[in-house]
Amino acid sequence: MEYDKRVGIQLRNIHNVVRRLVDNQPSNKVMNKLTGTNTWLIAYIAEQTDKGRDVFQKDIEETFGITRSCVSKVITLMEQKGFIERKEVEYDARLKKLVLTEEAAKYGAKMHDDAMEMEKKIMAGFTEEESHKLIEFLERIMFNLEKELDKL
Repeated sequence: MEYDKRVGIQLRNIHNVVRRLVDNQPSNKVMNKLTGTNTWLIAYIAEQTDKGRDVFQKDIEETFGITRSCVSKVITLMEQKGFIERKEVEYDARLKKLVLTEEAAKYGAKMHDDAMEMEKKIMAGFTEEESHKLIEFLERIMFNLEKELDKL
């Protein structure tokens, strides 16, 4: 296999380009304290909130494939920057849902729109069937890698 055609390298290259594009989106430039990860999290929380769903740290871990400790650090930093708050839920005082602050909520919808635009750019030229297959392949790659993580 040619070195530049390895799946791992291609995935890393795609990650790098997507990150650069996200970091340069207009909504990110407005809130210059944001990192690409912050943008994705704000967009996700905004989308889920619009659907009437509460978002918890566990949701972030599962959706973005990030470890508990990493998510905890990111959430703490986002709290310090004034983007999110942890609030108790009525049905279980032990649980803290993640809520966008007023400042972040102003941009949350725009960030969600930017994320959807990024999806369109990524999937441009793919048929619906190809898109579904690609997602299946990526999920299989993730499954394979998570099995390896479980061995650690």
